[in-house]
Amino acid sequence: MSNHQPEHQEKTPGTEFERPDDFYQRIPEIEWVGGYRKGGFHPVYIDDIIHSRYQIVNKLGYGSYATVWLVQDLHSESGRHAALKILAADRTAANSAEIEVLRRLKTMQRERPDSPGAEFVVRVLDLFTVHGPNGTRINVSLLWDSYYEVLDSKSGVAEEPGYPVEMKVGEYPVDMAKTMVAQLAQGVAYLHRAGIVHGDLHLGNVLLYSPEFEKWSSEEDVDEYIDPPEEVMLARNAPYRDLPFVDPHTPEYLVSSSTSAELLALCVTGAVHIKICDFGEAFLWSNTTHAHAHEPRPTLNIPSVYAAPEIIFRDAVSPAVDVWATAVLAYYLLSGGSYLFDSDGGIAAEVVCAMIAKLGRLPDKWHAQLGSRFGDTGNGVYDFSAAELEGQELVRSTSLDQEDKGMFEGLLRKMVCYRAADRISADGVARAVAGWIRGGEAHEHQI
Repeated sequence: MSNHQPEHQEKTPGTEFERPDDFYQRIPEIEWVGGYRKGGFHPVYIDDIIHSRYQIVNKLGYGSYATVWLVQDLHSESGRHAALKILAADRTAANSAEIEVLRRLKTMQRERPDSPGAEFVVRVLDLFTVHGPNGTRINVSLLWDSYYEVLDSKSGVAEEPGYPVEMKVGEYPVDMAKTMVAQLAQGVAYLHRAGIVHGDLHLGNVLLYSPEFEKWSSEEDVDEYIDPPEEVMLARNAPYRDLPFVDPHTPEYLVSSSTSAELLALCVTGAVHIKICDFGEAFLWSNTTHAHAHEPRPTLNIPSVYAAPEIIFRDAVSPAVDVWATAVLAYYLLSGGSYLFDSDGGIAAEVVCAMIAKLGRLPDKWHAQLGSRFGDTGNGVYDFSAAELEGQELVRSTSLDQEDKGMFEGLLRKMVCYRAADRISADGVARAVAGWIRGGEAHEHQI
């Protein structure tokens, strides 16, 4: 572990030089070095103390707009650990919606800590700003309970101590998968009651959690489950190796994201518990102030296989986009790793073909856009007309018995209606799935 003490030290350039994007060699499985620039990532070292309170212990993950760190709260009597997300400086203004969402969530969690579903969403402990060489304001969110986050996330978020659900996909027993689906539904319903639309529900934003995480109070506790941090020195590409340039925006070394089979084993031992994380695409919603669906940005950055059609066709969005994504997630977990509307490369046109094949012809306003949205549809690459085979089963390959399969099929049909207004609410999904999990009572909720 490094003994580097200063949280930030400005370096003095040897010469005036605008660093090109290919200045440094790329490092596999580590954030892009070029992201450390004015307006970019905040340089962080192991043992740094952030906000005069949170000591950097290890690296948890990264994304396009943030890095995520395991920290110890030095003001906590128990020595608790937490996950710290540091946004890139130029993401602060661009992603003000995320900050507002986190503030709303923090208030909800403080005022109504026992609200149903709250335990299936990461808890927000602290929000603050720090100053660094790459920006005068860097928004930081501190979250507790889930330490591990998927690295292909669009917004680069981490949350409470946990392990990415997708790391175990296809290996969950059906009862465990059903429990995870029920918890996911409750978590989404909780967010919607709080007036929050997640907007980016996918496997990378669902974490496995263990209560044991909250007992961590020392370096020894962490080392039992997480590998020590690995520091990786930077290397310049050949044309720049001999330049007399000291980079003021880039740390002296980067840190690999930690991994641990022991941590995963801890998460899946005993009762399974998931947490919804990452609010980089989230936005606030109120039924009283939205006479029509709200579009906070040109499009939501959610993988196409999880995207509701209104996202793909860049139409107005609403809480119903989360219901659609929940359906895709539920099917993925219960089928052992198959997408409800599949595409080998996550190509939007292929996803739309799969939608049409299972749900029938698109509504006229979207059908009319197929040519302009995806190009020539008559060349055999994307034959949308041939896909119009209304009535195909949604639930094909799962480990469910016939009764469960029928109930799941009925629920999915209510979750993936083309028209957002026709979809069942997140609360309705949570009630239906809870009844299903209890056994037989699902019929009472008219799945």
